[in-house]
Amino acid sequence: MANEAANQEQNFLIDLLRATYQNQEVYPILQHNLSKLNDNLALMLRKWVSDRFAKESANASNIVGVIVNYIR
Repeated sequence: MANEAANQEQNFLIDLLRATYQNQEVYPILQHNLSKLNDNLALMLRKWVSDRFAKESANASNIVGVIVNYIR
């Protein structure tokens, strides 16, 4: 059950980053997932970024750009 919740949170993070990257409206995604806006999201984002930088170092600047756009 905890694993399913973690998968849902990770999917939410990916959806949110994808929408940000594609310049889509993120507020409906956030509104629909208010329960997932917690400290764990920040930790998951940090881990996701670290993993992506390790796997896709050539795309690091693109990844950072998406995240910066998200937090604006």
